Amino acid sequence: MNIIQTFERVEKLHLLIANKRTGKPDELARRLGISRATLYNMIEELKSYNLPISYSKMQQSFYYEKDVKLSCTFSIQLIENQKDLIQINGGSYISPISSECTYGINLIAYSHLLNTKSSHRL
Repeated sequence: MNIIQTFERVEKLHLLIANKRTGKPDELARRLGISRATLYNMIEELKSYNLPISYSKMQQSFYYEKDVKLSCTFSIQLIENQKDLIQINGGSYISPISSECTYGINLIAYSHLLNTKSSHRL
């Protein structure tokens, strides 16, 4: 399961729980495209963040015992320059090692910059 699908499933699960429209666990798992075991793992994960989730046999639905606001965000950002990459990685950047040093095998090494723009060669 990729991370975007996971976020989408968590949001869908939250909306169904908030509206008390989950149905029985088997039905809910099928709606989310996951196994029943995965559904219960997701619910336990949400409960670990202190979300008050319960199940009503009479309503045949999971529900929140209190009002809950859940916000899931995921961001992808293209890093276009070395300065931004250095800032994100705390002064480190990724640079390829010359294939001459590795007998034609391309490797990636982390190089640490100490307020200099000079490149390091291995």
